[in-house]
Amino acid sequence: MPNFTHASNAEVSQRVSRRTIAKGAAWSVPVLAASSAVPVMAASCTETKSAEAVVAASATTNPTFGPKTTVEFTVPADVTEITFEVLGGGGGYGSYGNASGSSGITAGSGALVTGTMTVAPGSVLTLVAGNGGAGPAREDQRIVTGGDGYGAGGHTGNPTAINGHTLTGGSGGGGSAILVGGQPAVVAGGGGGIGSIEYFPTNGYAYTTAGATGDGGLPNGDTGHDITITRTGFNDQLFGGGGASGSTPGATRTSALYQASNGNNTRYSRVASNPGLPPSGSGGAGGQGATSPAFYSGNSWGWIQIGGGGGGGGYAGGAGGATSGRLQANSYVYQAGGSGGGGSSFVDDAVVTASAFADGGNAAAAGSAARHPGYVKISYKAPCD
Repeated sequence: MPNFTHASNAEVSQRVSRRTIAKGAAWSVPVLAASSAVPVMAASCTETKSAEAVVAASATTNPTFGPKTTVEFTVPADVTEITFEVLGGGGGYGSYGNASGSSGITAGSGALVTGTMTVAPGSVLTLVAGNGGAGPAREDQRIVTGGDGYGAGGHTGNPTAINGHTLTGGSGGGGSAILVGGQPAVVAGGGGGIGSIEYFPTNGYAYTTAGATGDGGLPNGDTGHDITITRTGFNDQLFGGGGASGSTPGATRTSALYQASNGNNTRYSRVASNPGLPPSGSGGAGGQGATSPAFYSGNSWGWIQIGGGGGGGGYAGGAGGATSGRLQANSYVYQAGGSGGGGSSFVDDAVVTASAFADGGNAAAAGSAARHPGYVKISYKAPCD
């Protein structure tokens, strides 16, 4: 019979415990070694930075000078995308009496274009902030110039009659843009300037407005306001300037120039507006407002003459406002200038990855002759300094 030696329970337990610990120790060494070999990555750091082009406040008060602002921006290394906000200049309103249109209507707002676009590190972006249109600060102001921009806003008509009463509407707002290599990547259209009405005597007239407001492109520009003027014995309608659509500029919406008399000491006239301009290296300019012929009222008012509102600038320009008038010798006289159409907006789908169009809300307020400019704002993620 074999001679077996029996170990006590305590001895077995002690052997098992030692083997288990030894086995665990043998496996734990490579695990710890593998874990210690994984490198610790440093946390990356980025921050949001920005650049902008804005029109100085000092450049918004002169009715005959409304310069744009241009800023050159070099894309930093490691930046391949920017977020943008581009606002076109608002249309001018006017602060003198009936220069506002005498109907409670508003000038056109600039378009607001927002989104994102791809960029190449080291490339140069040109940011162009368009100025707003202006209005006459007084009677006999004569011409009011449009806001400059990527596509300048159209001037008002230029009534020059002396010894009388002349009045203009508001000029057009300039377009704002981001250019890459001199070519437009984003353009926000400017708003059209409001029209104006002058009449004598001051009672007996009624007028209504209809249609759009001459806003800059969403992406196409609105037409200017239409005005219907009535008095006992006649009803006259004046159409606002056409808005730009894509690369097609705004067209006149009122018949060509004519003047006539019906032989009863009554004269009437209608002067067609100037169309906007198509895209060019400096954008599409808005059309100038028409200038009416001078009518002699035969009373203390003397000669009466009026100018239409200017069209908004942008990718393509909106048309200016036409004029219309009627004179009944020694009885009544009126002259009306139409509103300008809005300029169109644009995005280049080759570089713009997302975009949206909205009313910029910067039309000149009633009673304000000041310019309401646009701007360009960009932001981007860049490594921390």
